[in-house]
Amino acid sequence: MKGIARFHFFYSFQYIRYAFFLSVLPLVRALLVFDLPSLFTALKQDGFIFLAVTLFSLLQWNAAGYSCGQERIFIEQGVLLRRQLLISRKSVAAIQLKQPLYARIFGATLLTIYFKQQKKAVSYWLFRKDAAILAHHLLPVNRRDNVFRPVGSERLSFSLLSANLITTGFLLTASAHKTTDLLGEEFNRFAISNLEKLEQMLEMLFPVGMAWLFTFIFVLTSIAVGYSFLHTAGFEVCRNGGVIVARGGLITKTERRILASAVTACDVRTTPFSRILRRSPVYLHAGGFSGNDLPLMVYRKGCEQQLERLMPEFRLAPLALAPVRGRSFMQFIWLPGSLFLFFASLSGVAAWLIPEVAPFFSLPAFLCLVSTLVSVEGFFVETVQQTDNRTLQLCFTRFLTRHRVCVFGAQVGYRFTQNPLLYYNRWCNFRLYLPCGLQFRVRCMPHTLIEHLPMVA
Repeated sequence: MKGIARFHFFYSFQYIRYAFFLSVLPLVRALLVFDLPSLFTALKQDGFIFLAVTLFSLLQWNAAGYSCGQERIFIEQGVLLRRQLLISRKSVAAIQLKQPLYARIFGATLLTIYFKQQKKAVSYWLFRKDAAILAHHLLPVNRRDNVFRPVGSERLSFSLLSANLITTGFLLTASAHKTTDLLGEEFNRFAISNLEKLEQMLEMLFPVGMAWLFTFIFVLTSIAVGYSFLHTAGFEVCRNGGVIVARGGLITKTERRILASAVTACDVRTTPFSRILRRSPVYLHAGGFSGNDLPLMVYRKGCEQQLERLMPEFRLAPLALAPVRGRSFMQFIWLPGSLFLFFASLSGVAAWLIPEVAPFFSLPAFLCLVSTLVSVEGFFVETVQQTDNRTLQLCFTRFLTRHRVCVFGAQVGYRFTQNPLLYYNRWCNFRLYLPCGLQFRVRCMPHTLIEHLPMVA
């Protein structure tokens, strides 16, 4: 690629959205007081603001661009205040190519570059072809050897484990507002009648509140899993030389290229869903790239070869009991146990005074109970140990999830904390910090870890 290449015109939207927020406030103020003259005045002002911001955005887009050298990328931005950014290929840990549906219509791709030594990433809207060329320039991929592609039950497992609460809440809100416009009243009546039948069936066995609660959970789960199926359609993971590639998606196409030598940690998470499905999602962290929104693949006991093909250094040690003599049991269960007692008390009082509302307190009480049981498991298994190939492995629990983290390289930070009780019993709390901003905590570790950990890592 020679000369200065331009960004996609989506690059200008970051300035136009600021004008939108500035324009909304006068309009809302005029609408609240029903002042029509003020409303027309605000519309004129907003028109001038949008015209000025659009002109400024065009000037910014015309003044911005990038060029590629042999080992670096040079980026220029700004009209009055010129900014130059020099990106070296050696500093790149991962890149992401994201194409939402609206962006594919206009041939745009959002390219995000993550670095090895810093948390903050940079993102730019590029034309689709230019984004592919730039991605190949930074992290080249010449052939594709599939390591993991979810099919059948694996696809179901991957989709279930990829669904998250944020996605569920967003889709529920969007569905509530857009169903009537997109699908019509007939579909709504059909869906509501089926939900009422499900509610009536549950009402024969449970109180009214419990029946509606189950209906609500059923709707959330269905929407989340349906979206997850679309999000993971065609998903595949492969390794080409020193680059790990993950791509997939139907509504939003996403491709991630991760430099294998820049991987700092591999996180295998065991959730209540994964315990039932006997499969655990795997997340990779590399430099400033966290990758928490989508697992790289699904791990199943006895199939370590797939992970080892991606990361030859990966060795997941068997789950073993940690030394518990003198370990503080209350440190593990005080928070989830207190929340469980709180919601259980609310549920008991509601069952006595307002039985119809009691089931709505039972759900958080049940979640806190599961979290307490997971914390009890953490009392016996939380540990820091060294694997056969001298990588560091952490095992700890957080809320409903048990984490088993393999740490690679030395791009991490350690912190040891002690309260008076831990200091007296020769214990300490251990925290590990990754360049991407994540931190992992292992509670009640022997004080001798402070002396031996630098030798292990």
